Amino acid sequence: MREPPQSGLAHSPPDKAATAIMPFSSFTEIRATYTSVGTFRKTPYRSELTDARIRSPFMHTIGLIPFGIAWLAFSPLVLLLQMLPQRNSKTHVAD
Repeated sequence: MREPPQSGLAHSPPDKAATAIMPFSSFTEIRATYTSVGTFRKTPYRSELTDARIRSPFMHTIGLIPFGIAWLAFSPLVLLLQMLPQRNSKTHVAD
């Protein structure tokens, strides 16, 4: 039988939630700090970054090609499902 791992910073992998709030111990502590300070300075993005892109427009268009191929491949399937006869299972008793 395996023994439970010993608690220690060197052996335990960092928790994602703990990493997200790294300098604080909990979200409550973050909220208390935020409300006590009162004036956090929010700065807008720099104007140099307004036209910044991860990919060029050409590479963005190239990235849309698999989506277009999938669209063309599966659109006949949608049309096939639409043309199947619908079964009306309502029963009507005439007087």
